[in-house]
Amino acid sequence: MTTVTFPVKPGDWVSNSNGRPAKVKAVYDCSGEALADLVLYDRKGKRVGRESPACGGPRTFEPACSLDGWHRIAEPSFPIELKWIPNGEGSVVGGYYAGAPLPARQYVPNPRRLRGSGTIDQKISRLAYREANVFRDALQLIADGHNDPRTLAAFVLGNLKLPS
Repeated sequence: MTTVTFPVKPGDWVSNSNGRPAKVKAVYDCSGEALADLVLYDRKGKRVGRESPACGGPRTFEPACSLDGWHRIAEPSFPIELKWIPNGEGSVVGGYYAGAPLPARQYVPNPRRLRGSGTIDQKISRLAYREANVFRDALQLIADGHNDPRTLAAFVLGNLKLPS
């Protein structure tokens, strides 16, 4: 199993090229691309919520955003105002400066554990084993000559416990 590293972790602040701040809610891998759930904010510091059509999905954050074009920043101080920003070529450009840029992280999330013990495959196999045992016991009752269909149906459905 390969470990996937992400440039941000949940709780980090990020900004796009327009100076739009967002807080990372979750980060995950989807087909080799790093995606993040982002809580978007306006320039005054108010949560915006979801901008794309919700279609029954979450309304408080923007899910599955590609991290291309987003970079890590220090926690912004609101309201974000128009400032002169150096463009790296020796000149400055007017724009919204959300916060000081930070280097990308090498975040490796902890592997998630399912509630309860075991993986989904293990749980399915245990459930199938239990159901197979119930049907095997019902077939044994039929073989022993206990052929009352109502009693057998109640036993198989779990509504009746037969003495062994």
